[in-house]
Amino acid sequence: MTILNLMLGRKRGGLEQAALDYAEALAAAQIPALTLIAPSAWVEAPLASAHVNYQTLPNFARFDPLAAYRLRRIAARVQATAILCHGNRAVALALMAFKGRTPRPAIIAVAHNYSVRRFVQADACFAITEHLAAHLRQSGAPSVSIMPNMVRLPPTPLRPARRTPPIIGSMGRFVGKKGFEHLIHALAIVRDRG
Repeated sequence: MTILNLMLGRKRGGLEQAALDYAEALAAAQIPALTLIAPSAWVEAPLASAHVNYQTLPNFARFDPLAAYRLRRIAARVQATAILCHGNRAVALALMAFKGRTPRPAIIAVAHNYSVRRFVQADACFAITEHLAAHLRQSGAPSVSIMPNMVRLPPTPLRPARRTPPIIGSMGRFVGKKGFEHLIHALAIVRDRG
């Protein structure tokens, strides 16, 4: 019995990092898992360095019947019980691969953004924030749970330093859709209120 961790992005971004974090967390918890990635994906080198079980899954489009067939074969070979699908392409491929087939692995869509049209067809969804979970529920997604992005901590516990004023930070790509302008505006309000 194995969990498939499916991520088909090639570049380096939040979705790809989250799939890597899931792979490492499953390995650390000693849960049998196989991460499936696109050939030449950025995440391949970090997966290899972490000694995580992974395999490439060639796919040419969101609705690639050959990739769907390969996914079914891999799932059967490892006796997959669930497929964690990171992003729309992964969800679409898993739904195509197992459409009308029973028994099949549970398809769990991991929502990293608000483009969730296909997620309503999944068996369950993980959302990274409360707001995204509410959006999924409003869209009709089944069984929504909140699973925030993971954070790597140093091996020894940190003791928070007492600082006045506190240090506030944010991580992410500096692009419009990440909403950094809201953080900057909010920090200006905090500053103005002393």
